[in-house]
Amino acid sequence: MAAGYIGGATTQNITQTGDLLVSRQAHGIFLRLIGEALTAMADLAERGADMPIAGRTHGQHAVPATFGYKPAVWIDEMIRHVERLRQAAPRLFVAMLGGGAGTFASLGAQGPAVQAGIGKQLGMLPMRVPSRTIGDHLAENICLLGLLAATCGKIAREIYTLMKTEFGEVEEPVPPGTVGSSTMPQKRPSSANPVRPFADWLKESREYIQFVNPGDLRVAAQTCGNCHPAETRAVQTSMMTHGAMLWQAALYNNGAFPFKEARFGESYSPDGTPQRISTWPAPSEQDTREKGILSFLDPLARWELSQPGNLLRVFERGGGPRSEIGNPLPEEDPGRPDDKLSDRGLGTLLRTDPVFLGLQKTRLLDPLLSISGTNDHPGDYRNSGCTACHVIYANDRSPAHSGPYAIHGNQGRSAQIDPTIPKNESGHPIKHEFTRSVPTSQCIVCHIHPGTNMVASYLGYTWWDNETDGDLMYPKKQHNPTDEERYRSWQANPEAAAARGLWSDAAFLEKLGTPEFNQQLKNTQFADFHGHGWVFRAVYKRDRKGNLLDAEDRIVPDTDKDKFQKAVHLQDIHLEKGMHCSDCHFAQDNHGNGKIYGETRNAVEIDCVDCHGTIDRKATLRTSAAAAPAEGNDLSLLRTPFGQRRFYWQDQKLYQRSMIDKNRAPWEVVQVVDTITPGNPHYSEQSRLAKHC
Repeated sequence: MAAGYIGGATTQNITQTGDLLVSRQAHGIFLRLIGEALTAMADLAERGADMPIAGRTHGQHAVPATFGYKPAVWIDEMIRHVERLRQAAPRLFVAMLGGGAGTFASLGAQGPAVQAGIGKQLGMLPMRVPSRTIGDHLAENICLLGLLAATCGKIAREIYTLMKTEFGEVEEPVPPGTVGSSTMPQKRPSSANPVRPFADWLKESREYIQFVNPGDLRVAAQTCGNCHPAETRAVQTSMMTHGAMLWQAALYNNGAFPFKEARFGESYSPDGTPQRISTWPAPSEQDTREKGILSFLDPLARWELSQPGNLLRVFERGGGPRSEIGNPLPEEDPGRPDDKLSDRGLGTLLRTDPVFLGLQKTRLLDPLLSISGTNDHPGDYRNSGCTACHVIYANDRSPAHSGPYAIHGNQGRSAQIDPTIPKNESGHPIKHEFTRSVPTSQCIVCHIHPGTNMVASYLGYTWWDNETDGDLMYPKKQHNPTDEERYRSWQANPEAAAARGLWSDAAFLEKLGTPEFNQQLKNTQFADFHGHGWVFRAVYKRDRKGNLLDAEDRIVPDTDKDKFQKAVHLQDIHLEKGMHCSDCHFAQDNHGNGKIYGETRNAVEIDCVDCHGTIDRKATLRTSAAAAPAEGNDLSLLRTPFGQRRFYWQDQKLYQRSMIDKNRAPWEVVQVVDTITPGNPHYSEQSRLAKHC
């Protein structure tokens, strides 16, 4: 016997004690789950105590009963199971250290004491007479669990029977994420968008998808395409459909794929399977080099086919046994295999590329246009395809972000008169209608990755740092989440800190970002949208010492109760003027032009000079950025959803009308040449100097 090590045990001692130790852990889980079930049953018994139902024997009506009687019977039976499990625990879960034949031959007189000490460390009683052939501990445990399973099965069968259409006496609530039957939509009693459907959405039949969302890309050619064939064709290869820009950045920058031009993107055929998309006609080498037009994009291959692009493999630590798929090593953390150097070739065993794997496991991009939103937080409510943009959901209560839709809140609830749609259920559009009046709050649902994305910066927000004003964001006493709590939190929010904070609670998120909550904050203000359950903080103008500054660069005292109203909120100038994303980005920027691009800058047709002109001429109102056609698209021909011209000249001034609010007065689009012309009302010395005029 050496320090830290004990001899005298045989392999069977270790494995049997280990099996019983694991069984004891499962035993605790069973008792906890039974406790939760008993709580739910007690609530049902209390609420149904006076609810009359027909008592039945042999499936036939017998004498009257109450619904509360049923769960009362279940409770009584489950309590007996709890008593049996607790009584058996000291007898079942015991430590064994009797040695090769169970006689303590190697430990001598110290044997029983050593066994008792091991048991104490493991929280187990010692086996009275250790032996290699004792199996009744596991057998008794299995019998007890069999009795428990029989009761659970009986309860389940009774509920199942009473849920049948012919009876209809009870109803199981629709769990989050339920999509329903692909051929029998009447089997899902809610018309709300499914929560976190992810790739399950693609497993549904085309007929079902067309029934619940005719704007989905799998069916749009037959539905929306009858009137809008150009748009539905173009959006199939749009960057907002394939997302190649982020995948390629991750793959190329991490050495996983050797070519800088994007090669992989998302696209799905009408039956939901991944497919290649192509630009037709194929671009020339000059088009690819000068305009960034790509010939094709392929779906990502299965991750296990990939090979490490970086031969240094910083993710692998050498030495030790090699991992095998489906055969984890016991010393590894569950679900986190520690890849070891292999003597096999690249791409074999677990020698795969972590970037290819990470792209398929992590939410680097919000579900793109082929899949509906996660529909589980304010800022996550939307459907798929054409509907993703053109059917508006209540995602943000800020009038600056949502315009006239702000009055409908941020819980994704319906505001139409249809009495069959619950008004207290999230996942419904404000109205079941298509519109071109798309507010910025609808754009942020997808354009949220990462938290410093262009739409977040347009709004003047960035990811919260998990510390600022943290006294209101965490429990007063540190919460150490269980594995189950972490799992529930990670399902909705991939950020690990959420499991410890208050913002993992949807009810807390509903209050976050309101004026009442923000009034309590000392150092920042929070947004009212929370895509993925994330928290976004406002960005303010500050000096090098962190002091808030107003528009004249004067310090705003930290004690000023109106400091955040006086300080400059660093939002985009267009938003400051009351504009939305769709006031600048028109049909082609949103739908695409049928060509495939791998970089955002190459896919945009609008340039600043198209509306604001240059230093020597006023705006031509013709698009001129990388994706614009040769002569540009004529912006003067555009109309608002309300039938008015979007742009018009009057008295040598250019005016623009809102796409969102028909009651808003037109605003002047200031021309660059006016800002450098002395005597003009818009003249700015800073502008003249910046342009070296």
